[in-house]
Amino acid sequence: MIAPLFATILLAAGCSGDSDAIFFGPAPGEKRTIEFQDGRLPTSSYFGTRDAFLKDGPGLDAVNFGITPSDTVGSRLLTEYYYESRYIVRMDVSLLTDCSEITRAEMRLHLGAPSADSLVFEAYEAAVPQVIPGTWVEGLGGAMNGVDWKTVDGSVPWDTPGGDLSGAPFDSATVTLDSTMVFDIPAELALRWVEEPLSNHGIVVRLVGTMPGEHAVLRARESAAALERPRLLIEYIPGG
Repeated sequence: MIAPLFATILLAAGCSGDSDAIFFGPAPGEKRTIEFQDGRLPTSSYFGTRDAFLKDGPGLDAVNFGITPSDTVGSRLLTEYYYESRYIVRMDVSLLTDCSEITRAEMRLHLGAPSADSLVFEAYEAAVPQVIPGTWVEGLGGAMNGVDWKTVDGSVPWDTPGGDLSGAPFDSATVTLDSTMVFDIPAELALRWVEEPLSNHGIVVRLVGTMPGEHAVLRARESAAALERPRLLIEYIPGG
């Protein structure tokens, strides 16, 4: 059954901070869902994703990979050395108000064929050094031109190389063959992204127990196939 639309007039400042505001939508307490994906959702004009690959390889740890359509996460061989590659991504969720109650959130990342039959990836909340007033910089590729394994923006170092990880991983995903891995974002983390936009540093994805050569190809926001770009779903209750 489709719930009827209604209008509520707020005569005093409410959770939106505006007085005399009129809201149209489902009745209070009914869940709504919004999705974010560059060029598609919630509309074709959305391009709020920022992402990059972080590589701990000789000559690569100070290089920005912020405009790469796809790259590996895991372990790769460079000449005679294996190195680790991670993925960092954040999505602008400012279309939601800070009065939303988040009931569910998930991040979907599309993968190409992994190098092994089954690989496990972990997702962490990303953090940045306190000296940074904003967040990491996606960059345009090249040296000292955005986030890399060593730095947040090409100059300011991470507290820990490879991206600052806030605590333990909040979720893990096992992938086989070509698939989409899904991470459940903690509701309190998604709500903080809504209420405190400057705290939104996104997530870092890494391969668990990396064995030499094990990796998977991950599609970034620059992927020519829009359906393969990172996708964030948030289920919430409007009205605060």
